[in-house]
Amino acid sequence: MNNKIIMALVLLSSWACNDQPSCLPEQSDIVKLSFVDADGKTQNLTYTKLVVKDAPADFPVPQDTSLSALNIPLNPNATEIDLTFYLATGTNHLALTYRATPVVLHPKCSLELRYDYLAVKESDFSKATIIDAVISTETSTNVQITL
Repeated sequence: MNNKIIMALVLLSSWACNDQPSCLPEQSDIVKLSFVDADGKTQNLTYTKLVVKDAPADFPVPQDTSLSALNIPLNPNATEIDLTFYLATGTNHLALTYRATPVVLHPKCSLELRYDYLAVKESDFSKATIIDAVISTETSTNVQITL
């Protein structure tokens, strides 16, 4: 009988400890771009230089490369990000707007920024389509760019 009472107390105390909030970040500050051809198939974009206006200074922007997807951090103090891709044949420009909103997930957690309302402001690519306007760790593509 004593063993059952002790086991019940152990289970009850471990259950009581699980009421702590998970303060792990659920949001992301990374906008995810993917490049496709006119048929929607993955396509590499080859560029010699990429200039990202208002990107964090410590974020390494890949240069002189060819890639089918690109992740760019958003500046929490801005509402727009401007990218200029320098290609062998000219330049392509993409400007995105967004909103960064502080969110309290739980009173015991710190503030987390939620990036949403992502929209294409300007683009001279063939097409730039918003796939998911909320920036999240679970999102695979926010903006699909047709080359």
